[in-house]
Amino acid sequence: MPVSLQQSESASRLRRAGRSLLFATLLTALLIGVAAAWSRRAQSPVLHLLSGTAWLVSTGPGLMTEINGLSGRAESSVKLPFESYTPDFQILQDTADILVAHRGSGSFSVVDAVSHDVSPMKLIDGWTSGATLVRGSRGTYAVDSSLGVITYLDGTTFDRIGPPTKIGAPVGGGVLDGDGTLWVVVPGRGTAVPVRDGVAGAPVSVARPRDRISPAAAAGRPLVVNWTTGVVAPVSGGTPRRPFPGAGFAGSRSVTASASGSTLILTGSDPPAVGLLDLTDGTTSTLDLGIDGDIGPPVLDGDRVYVPDRGAGAVLAYDRRTGARTTRVPVSGRRAPLDAFAHDGVVWVNDPAGPDAVAIYRGQPRRIQKYRTSPTRAAPTPAPRTSPPSSPPTSSAEPTTTSSPTVATPTRSSARPPTSRPPTPSPGSGPRPGPGAIPVPARLGLLFGPVFPAPYTPREMAFSPDGKLFVLDGTFYDLSDPATPRRGKTVKATWPSCAGTAMAIAFDPRGDNLAIAGHGNQGCLLSADGQRLRAPLLAPEPVEGYKEVRAAVAYSSQGIVAGDFTFVTGIGEVPIRLWDVTDPREPVIVATLGKGAANPRSLTFSRNGNLLVENSTLWDVSSPSAPKRLASLGLSENIGASFSRDGSLLAAGDRLWSLRNVGKPTVLRMPAIRGDIVAVNPAGTIIVVLDATGDENNIQLWDIRDRSDPKTIGRLKADWKFPDDGIVNVAFSPDGKFLAVMGGRSTVRLWHIRS
Repeated sequence: MPVSLQQSESASRLRRAGRSLLFATLLTALLIGVAAAWSRRAQSPVLHLLSGTAWLVSTGPGLMTEINGLSGRAESSVKLPFESYTPDFQILQDTADILVAHRGSGSFSVVDAVSHDVSPMKLIDGWTSGATLVRGSRGTYAVDSSLGVITYLDGTTFDRIGPPTKIGAPVGGGVLDGDGTLWVVVPGRGTAVPVRDGVAGAPVSVARPRDRISPAAAAGRPLVVNWTTGVVAPVSGGTPRRPFPGAGFAGSRSVTASASGSTLILTGSDPPAVGLLDLTDGTTSTLDLGIDGDIGPPVLDGDRVYVPDRGAGAVLAYDRRTGARTTRVPVSGRRAPLDAFAHDGVVWVNDPAGPDAVAIYRGQPRRIQKYRTSPTRAAPTPAPRTSPPSSPPTSSAEPTTTSSPTVATPTRSSARPPTSRPPTPSPGSGPRPGPGAIPVPARLGLLFGPVFPAPYTPREMAFSPDGKLFVLDGTFYDLSDPATPRRGKTVKATWPSCAGTAMAIAFDPRGDNLAIAGHGNQGCLLSADGQRLRAPLLAPEPVEGYKEVRAAVAYSSQGIVAGDFTFVTGIGEVPIRLWDVTDPREPVIVATLGKGAANPRSLTFSRNGNLLVENSTLWDVSSPSAPKRLASLGLSENIGASFSRDGSLLAAGDRLWSLRNVGKPTVLRMPAIRGDIVAVNPAGTIIVVLDATGDENNIQLWDIRDRSDPKTIGRLKADWKFPDDGIVNVAFSPDGKFLAVMGGRSTVRLWHIRS
């Protein structure tokens, strides 16, 4: 049908009007969507951390500082409500809040990322000293690797959900897969164990027993890194097995694996080593570090790998393809416990013990001063808050003048009331306490074993793993109320050689058993309450009688008991035995140490069970059936030995040793300290020194958080009933809250170490 020109123009106008109406409708919908999105932006905390910002901790003044990584400026700070600030913090930050947890005490606080409110300090329910938090969408886990104990926590309140899961052996860390299941590995058994909603599933065989293995997760899939065989394999199906040069990590004291996208970062320390494994095509590369000291966790950012050099206080940048170093950026310029992580498109390197940090954006570093300090190192001086520019940094490694943060007063809660001023130490020679935050310990009860034990041994006292029980000469004391220790049950051993006095005693770090030394070169394995015999610990050379007491026993987190149960000299010296008590009903001797010695012995395991001090010798017992002598500590006799929780410090032979290079321990010399160093606390912050004034019943406590300038905490008087007895043993509880000092007639004075 023919169409007229007028009809055609009318239809054209209608089509144009329809298109205009459609465009107006779409534009209106788009504007409504933008307005809704902008409204959500004003309310949502998610967008607050999407501008290159992160929160960095400063343990000295106890601050959390919000830093803009693009400008390098400190935007604000909040004061954390902790009573003491040591470097042993774990920081978990997401878009809504920042969790700050102290690994030693289990105390934590939460900082709101938007309002900057700070929650009151609380204790994580069921916490064991030294545990690590693993936080996921289905909840949070506290993983104690040494004890093999996993506690499932509410992700908001951190209250315990259900009873703890006991794996029964040390575990190698923990990672979460895509559906929120926690995976831990058990090197002693060669298995991986899934834990879902706090319940352990069936173990999966992933390696040979006692292979060195670590867990990792990439793209939501759990992996196992076998450092012994040099293979990365999935726990079940999926990603193919990938080889890597495991020999490069054979000498490293500790190893870890972490994923960044499809790349696995393999890290060793003492000596340091870093390797990269592409899980997609299997290609590997090794960084040419060129340093011998301690390193922090490497961070992968595009084609660059950033490695914190803790020994020099700098961060080193490497080309991931060639492994060659490209840049060195100073952070603190001195030895510091640098930490590194990637957040919001920026690589952050922080010195938690000082005011310095570095933010690296697209390869360009920006020096940061988290807070301003005076020349006399006084408390941080806040400065007015300024509006930082949003342009990325243009300078390289040169320091940049920055404004200091505004210190915000917590509005949700306030910190605990200030503690009373520490009392002045008793008169005498020696330095006075410094202005630190560690009060003088509170003196508790005086406990007695037999007045004239026959024979007696200074190894007959021990703390339980949770620090709530103390055993002296086979008698339990309840320390729930530190002011009044309560006497409880006594050890009962039905095996003839173990009946009567407990000559030496050691708790299972996992809390399941108790080992004691008996007579006639025999010992016993008991239940944790000391009431039931598990099995006798028998040596091949039973002997009778005694002329000189030489009893010592130690219990490792790997299920190994070291025992010197000999009470005879002159008949021939008997070496120390290592028993595998993984099955407590059938202990098996797996190795012997030394050829026997006439001097009284002490035996002490490190927390992870890899090291053993036998009197004056340091042993590597990571493979218990093949112990290796590492070093002699110089002196043949000592009161005892103690390790810091992380294994970096050892008090033995009247000296404090650094174990950064475990094969070559070095003495840490602090000229201000005169006397014999006999113990270090688990946190590595306090040492016990026998008084150098000649009074054998006086000891000093020193704060060594700043080893260049240690401070006296106080001088403690043992005040025995037998004043000429002197001191024969000193021990901290595993949680560091108590100090026990033993005199020569089984008399023990307890002190409460307040934070």
